[in-house]
Amino acid sequence: MGLKVRIVITGGDSNEEAVITRADRLTIRKAIIIAAEEKQAAGSQEIVLTEDVVNAMNKLTLDESNTPKRRGRAKDMADAMALYCSGTTGHFFNRVGKA
Repeated sequence: MGLKVRIVITGGDSNEEAVITRADRLTIRKAIIIAAEEKQAAGSQEIVLTEDVVNAMNKLTLDESNTPKRRGRAKDMADAMALYCSGTTGHFFNRVGKA
């Protein structure tokens, strides 16, 4: 899931991937965990979708325990991911896959 999120955030652009820091990867991991915990708490049997991670990332932007810089990066990453939650890209990146 972490790799998928990084690809969605960067759009697969190697220049943008080079800008992702260890702190960004930690933020991504936290967002994935928050999204999974929220799905589980709601009793859902569905997998975590891209929009779930976007929502969790947006929650991290409000977390006062993070530095303003980290909150800003979380917002940037959430906005980049939001592009993949609707329209044609949403059809491919924001749905349950088929086996």
